[in-house]
Amino acid sequence: MNKVRWLGSILVAILVVAASAVGAYEYAQSRHSQPNQTPVISDGPTLSQALSQVNATIANTTGGSWELFSVYGIASQAPFSPNVLGYVLENHTVNVCGALYDGTTLWNGTIPVFNGTFNSGTAPFWQFGFYSGATNQILVAVDVLGVPQVFAPQLIPGACYPWDDTIPPVKWSQISFPLPMDSPAAASVAWAGVSAYWSQPRGPFVEIIQAGPDMFGGLGDTLSGYIFWFERCGLAGVAGLQPVLGVSVNATGTSGGYSGDLPPGGTNCALQNSGYGASDAIYRVVPGLTSTNSSPTTTWTTVPFQVAIAYPNGTLTNDYDAWGLANWMERLTLTSSNNTSLPSGTPTCGSWVPTLVDCPSNSSGWFAVLLSEGGKYIDSYGVQPGGSVGWNNPVSALVSNQKLVLVFPSSWDPGGDNLTFSSNVANSTIVGSLIL
Repeated sequence: MNKVRWLGSILVAILVVAASAVGAYEYAQSRHSQPNQTPVISDGPTLSQALSQVNATIANTTGGSWELFSVYGIASQAPFSPNVLGYVLENHTVNVCGALYDGTTLWNGTIPVFNGTFNSGTAPFWQFGFYSGATNQILVAVDVLGVPQVFAPQLIPGACYPWDDTIPPVKWSQISFPLPMDSPAAASVAWAGVSAYWSQPRGPFVEIIQAGPDMFGGLGDTLSGYIFWFERCGLAGVAGLQPVLGVSVNATGTSGGYSGDLPPGGTNCALQNSGYGASDAIYRVVPGLTSTNSSPTTTWTTVPFQVAIAYPNGTLTNDYDAWGLANWMERLTLTSSNNTSLPSGTPTCGSWVPTLVDCPSNSSGWFAVLLSEGGKYIDSYGVQPGGSVGWNNPVSALVSNQKLVLVFPSSWDPGGDNLTFSSNVANSTIVGSLIL
């Protein structure tokens, strides 16, 4: 993975994994096409509107005064998980930050779908980072669908510090803020730049509106003004080589340039079997020691796991912090000791539950529940409405140190059964198995 940096008014870094010469990428047809000139359709608050609501909430939070140093707005045309896009320290950031900030944040949940236009500068999700020099604390706040939420301040250095930069927050608050304009004016400039270079992108896409330091391994920093990223990694159903484009809007309100990777090249959204260099690797799910709890009706077998990067021959590397693996990419199968496929059932907890006691067995078959490292509900896997087998949530990340809980009727004896991890997509391979 290589970071390519360029200098304009804004310093930008973008992770570019070159494509092999396997043919040109074909844009998928979509109702989300946006020609050069599009009407402005808002969906959610602007940056200043969201920030105003958050500021009113943090005004009386002890530890300040609080100085803004980080902004992320996300406008996604389909279900999107930033965790799949990937952080510099993937499993540590997802697990630790997700536990500290228990709500809809960059590290938890699926971002609400955006039904506006990218030139509006609005978004249903905004996340802000504030810093206090008086207490050396970070304060994270979000505005989700117009509703603000402020989390408890955390000391620096702390367990969760996801920003990929050596510049301290106090410096970012000085060099990047206040912003020269609100997000609608900046979005208009950015979209004009996109349209001039990239005449008719077709999606769905996610627009990431950023000011301040980078969090993601593949994006970059903004020293002044904004950067607008248009990309597809992290969207439900999107894998392989995808286009990405970043457009800067500098402090004078003009475009500072663009950078990206468009077809026939592309950014690799996940480990893929292209046979090209760093991409020539596979995911290997490595189960840990299991534990079992039971009730009169239900057996819960908990399987902690690591998501490793392995070479095609199955040999593990030393890097267990694999990135880019989404739930919908992975298939789970369970077979008996004589290799007979065991029936799946519909999860009894298709949405969040506080404890596994609220997720009893289904007499028709087994299902699975995905838990965070700290044991909180993320997702479930089993028979879906219509009869297909898969995950309940459209997209979430699978990262090391999460836990998979297999749920059986207590009448079953799963001893000797084989749990297998495999891939639902042709361009990424997932391997792994466990004898129960």
